[in-house]
Amino acid sequence: MIWNESGDVHLKTQLGMVYLGSPHFRLEDKFAALARLQNLPRYLDRSQINYIDLSNPDLRIIEKHS
Repeated sequence: MIWNESGDVHLKTQLGMVYLGSPHFRLEDKFAALARLQNLPRYLDRSQINYIDLSNPDLRIIEKHS
C-alpha cells in the first residue's frame, strides 16, 4: 500500500496499480469493486493496464497503456 502526501491510497495488486483515493470515502465499496474485477484478466491482459481508478466505486476506470 502506498500513501501519498494528500492521504490518498494506492495499492499494488495482481491486477496492477489500483488508485483508491481517500480512505475515508466508501472504502468498503471500493474493496468490493476491486473484488469484482478479479475476472478482468480473462478479458484484458494485465500488461495492458496502466492503472485502475476506484476512487469512485460506482465509476470504475481502467487506464490502458497507450
